[in-house]
Amino acid sequence: MAALPRRIIKETQRLMQEPVPGISAVPDDSNARYFHVIVTGPEDSPFEGGLFKLELFLPEDYPMSAPKALLSAPNPDDP
Repeated sequence: MAALPRRIIKETQRLMQEPVPGISAVPDDSNARYFHVIVTGPEDSPFEGGLFKLELFLPEDYPMSAPKALLSAPNPDDP
């Protein structure tokens, strides 16, 4: 794996210093391109009170390619 680009380092530092309200994004201990994300459902929305877990991965050619995200929390509407 190539060295971590300066952009990812800077964006991760900013995310840790200035977290986005309702979003927790923590880089994985073994891979700084991989993030564990939890999004809190916004108030006064159908998602209020929900916790939505995602796995986010920044590809080698980020930002030229979009991050990949996988919603890992179960869908509450599934039977």
